[in-house]
Amino acid sequence: MERDLSSTLLHLTRVRLTHDYPAQINACIDVLSDEELWWRPNDQANAVANLVVHLSWSNRYYLEQAIGGRDIGRNREAEFTARDGFRKPTCSRPGSGRCASSKRFSMDCSRTR
Repeated sequence: MERDLSSTLLHLTRVRLTHDYPAQINACIDVLSDEELWWRPNDQANAVANLVVHLSWSNRYYLEQAIGGRDIGRNREAEFTARDGFRKPTCSRPGSGRCASSKRFSMDCSRTR
């Protein structure tokens, strides 16, 4: 099947957001302990876990809200103010639920094009 520009862009975006980025993030997190996920050198710095949460919500925001027009209830400030609460099984697979949601949305976009 030959793809036009919009379907190619959507396909590449879907692969990046639902496969490539989560795999890269998980590979990095797999080598860290729970304590290391939340470690920060000072109060102004972000922990790795904050960045993971931010990337997860950011990817979902752009695909589902900015492109799709569906409010996802993102609280960007909370992504950076969290000091704990996520452990490796939850934190290292942030995309499992969110990626599935984004993947469903991007598949719906493909069908409507």
